[in-house]
Order: sequence, then structure tokens, then C-alpha cells
Amino acid sequence: MATPQTKLAAQRAFAFLEQRGFILQPANDLSRFESDLGWHLEYRSPTVTVRILFDMHQFEVGFSAYSTRSSYQFIDRELYGRRSGFHGDMFGPDKIVSAITQIAADVEANYALALDGNPDFWDKVSKLQQAPVQKVRLP
Repeated sequence: MATPQTKLAAQRAFAFLEQRGFILQPANDLSRFESDLGWHLEYRSPTVTVRILFDMHQFEVGFSAYSTRSSYQFIDRELYGRRSGFHGDMFGPDKIVSAITQIAADVEANYALALDGNPDFWDKVSKLQQAPVQKVRLP
């Protein structure tokens, strides 16, 4: 169940976005998802949008720039070899605030190209998303 504390934790953890020139969209523009079960935040710059979503126990961070949308999980896995250590986006009530804080710290430290709307970065993400998925077979 979503709590005001988890949303406040996310606002604090991602406050660095406002220092980078992103604008937190007013809650009334985002009311379609606000409920007892979840919440979301949306930060916008002229080029990039960062969406932070919590639904029950699922926590997602999504990015969009130009015509490309991607998730934190995808970028972490495909570009950074799961440097974050996260292998999913489901967190129990006792782990969610820690996960929010860790993911925000990783985005702040390592996602400058994404947040700046670097065209080469976003072109690379787009190409990775369009590449055929190779299935891994166990022996």
C-alpha cells in the first residue's frame, strides 16, 4: 500500500532533478494515478521527462527524450551491466524507501547523459531497444 511517506521519500531523493532545471509537475496534472495503492511524480526539462511511479510494491523510474522512452531497469541492465545490483522493481514495505534512495543516488551519479538529453546517449538507447532479443538457453 502506498503511503505519503514513500512519496515524500521519493521527492526528497529526486530533489536533485530540480537543481538540474527539471520542474516537478503539479499533482493536479497527474491525478489519474493518485490513490491509496500508488502515486507518481513527473519531472520535466525542455528535453527529458523523468517519471517515478509506485504501484503497490512496484517502483519504476522511466525516462523519455526525443521519441524514445526507456526505464531505469533497461538502461541499468543494457548500458551499465546491472551496476545498481537491482534485478527487478518489486520491493516490500520494509525495502521501498531504501530502494528509492539507492536508485535516485545512482541516477544522480551516473545518468547525466540521460538527464541532459544527450542525443548520442538517446540514440544508443533507441538502438538497443530496437535490437532483436536473444534468448538464452540453459544447457
